[in-house]
Amino acid sequence: MAENPIKTPLPADLPEDWTGGQTVAPTGAEVGLSEQHGYNYLMEQVNAAQTAAKEIGEAFSGLATLGPDGKVPAGQLPDIGGFYEVEEAVPPASRKANTLYGLILADYAGGGH
Repeated sequence: MAENPIKTPLPADLPEDWTGGQTVAPTGAEVGLSEQHGYNYLMEQVNAAQTAAKEIGEAFSGLATLGPDGKVPAGQLPDIGGFYEVEEAVPPASRKANTLYGLILADYAGGGH
């Protein structure tokens, strides 16, 4: 499973029960409300959301991009030593002998172990 790029806690606990006549205060307690009703807490959560958005953006910087044909260019694919779904044969110079793909090709061609 992929690792979540968001490291900043986002509790999603901002109040949604405001009523007319309530006063906003730095901590909420000054006007008889909870800490979550305070201006400082609200701004802390806004900053956390902005940090999380930045973390998501940074996580995308390492992802492969699509080429003009709508496919990921072969040079951006990781060398995992296993199967790829390919639409064309891998050129002989690019084949790796000790990968599963290379071993299957060697066996198929009669050069196996």
